[in-house]
Amino acid sequence: MKRNNNEYSYIQPQVDNKRKKKKRKKKKGGFGKAFLVIIAVLVVLIAAGLLSVKYVFTDFYFSSVLQNKEVADFVDENIIGRTTTTTTTVPRETTTETTTLPQVSYLEHSDFEFEAAKRGAMIGNILNGGKVDKDNGIVYHIVDGRGIYKFLPESESYACVYKSSDTLSSFNIRGDYFYFVNESDHALYKVTKTGKNLAKVADNVMLAYIYDTTAYCISTNNEVVAVNTQNFTPTVLYSGYGDKVNLIGVSLDRVFFTSEDMSGNVAYLCVLSAGGEEERFRPDSKNDEITSLSMENGFMYYYEKQVDGKYNIIRQKYGSQRTVTLVEGVSLCKPVIVDQNRMFYADLDGDKLKMFELNMNSDATKTMLSSGNVTANDNVFIQHGGEYDFIIGERSNGDKIYRASSNLTGSSNVMTFGDGKWSY
Repeated sequence: MKRNNNEYSYIQPQVDNKRKKKKRKKKKGGFGKAFLVIIAVLVVLIAAGLLSVKYVFTDFYFSSVLQNKEVADFVDENIIGRTTTTTTTVPRETTTETTTLPQVSYLEHSDFEFEAAKRGAMIGNILNGGKVDKDNGIVYHIVDGRGIYKFLPESESYACVYKSSDTLSSFNIRGDYFYFVNESDHALYKVTKTGKNLAKVADNVMLAYIYDTTAYCISTNNEVVAVNTQNFTPTVLYSGYGDKVNLIGVSLDRVFFTSEDMSGNVAYLCVLSAGGEEERFRPDSKNDEITSLSMENGFMYYYEKQVDGKYNIIRQKYGSQRTVTLVEGVSLCKPVIVDQNRMFYADLDGDKLKMFELNMNSDATKTMLSSGNVTANDNVFIQHGGEYDFIIGERSNGDKIYRASSNLTGSSNVMTFGDGKWSY
């Protein structure tokens, strides 16, 4: 049917308008799609950059450069996955008693920036008996019943620099002095590196860790005590009142420790080194679900019990809720020793005690030293002295163990100490 001019002139403008609207809509849609593509490319580039941080810079944390802790932890833990190892744990039981103690959930990284020249021994060595320390490339070690020996790695020559017929422990080297606890009278002493000018620093000491001019001690009365090593002035920071108190570590202005009651409930506490009220820094535990916790450079290392009764070694950055499983299925729970990016731990392989080194960057593990005829009940511990590692202790039958090996040689190249002499 032929349209008249009036009909055509009325419909055609509407059709033209619809076509123009469609063209404008297509243009807008094209721009939106292009914008989304650009955003997607940027996300991929950012993700690639974060992945390069994860796999190339294996020990980098954004929390060290970002001031906002929540943002830094989100990037470190949820995007990079720096501490995303999943662990299987026994359901945690908490103590039934409520507490009004505040919880210190976060400290600045600067609180753990220690000066190397002011440090005494590694906290792991101290918690394992404190028999070995190093100073300027020289290894010093205690031999019970004989005294303190000086060992030169370059020549493997040695000499007794301080004679003592007693059992000594908590060996720290600070400046020109040796510090140690004499277990015969439970006193902390200092003596020059030449073995002269012996002086008593404090009485009633079970364990001592030195930083700068302060000895952080656990007393025979289950107290945490700070002692000035210059004027020998003691300050009681915490009293256990019958509970068993153990040292964990220190920051620049706090002391960290555990307090365990007779029921096996363990509280994780800290107190300012200048004195004040104690504070909890993590939830309580019980039934050995967490054991042998120590702190080195702002990281906590501990054993976490698994459903099969064995333990995993866990690392946890102070202030973070995420954990990393470093080693699985360990049967011994002796405190670990941390030296920079390496962690040393002990475990049993049948009746053989082995000392392992874990590179925490590469996850590579190697055996450093071993000793046979050892059981879980024997009083045998590991020590780390720079280039040389030690297994020291006593079997249940009274036999002594004193072995060492250089980490530059094979684990089978072992020295033993007896009758005042080192021998291969």
